[in-house]
Amino acid sequence: MEQNSRRFRGIFGVAVTWGIALSALATSSLALGLAFGLVPTSVFGARELVALAVRGLFAGGLAGALFGYLLANRERESTLATMSMRRIALWGFLGAASIPVILSLASVGPPLPIGVLVAGTLGFGGIGGLLGTATLRIARRDSARLNAAEQGPSRLMP
Repeated sequence: MEQNSRRFRGIFGVAVTWGIALSALATSSLALGLAFGLVPTSVFGARELVALAVRGLFAGGLAGALFGYLLANRERESTLATMSMRRIALWGFLGAASIPVILSLASVGPPLPIGVLVAGTLGFGGIGGLLGTATLRIARRDSARLNAAEQGPSRLMP
């Protein structure tokens, strides 16, 4: 039971982190587009910024949860030190790239053109791959810091 609780907390933590990261990325991209006149203000405004932030949070959270699930189940026997960056990038790509496909299958409106769907899938997957490798790098760095702290102050003495 303890193992499942730890796994759930890990997946939840990754989902929240990815949700915040993708929400911030999408919102700041639209805000910069509005500020520099790249996006028409007659179509997009403050209401759309808030809606994009919420949608980005949920989409990123779902992508992070899928990544965390894949990581927890596929890399179960690995430690942080033995995990391959390429495999982690693959799990991040698959977790994030599945979001545009899932959303297009769940939509009830007119279907997206295949080019838009492919571009969205590849773009979102690329961001997921980057977030996956960044997540592993941060976890490795923090693990090294914790291990150094556990060795006590004698390690710090010359």
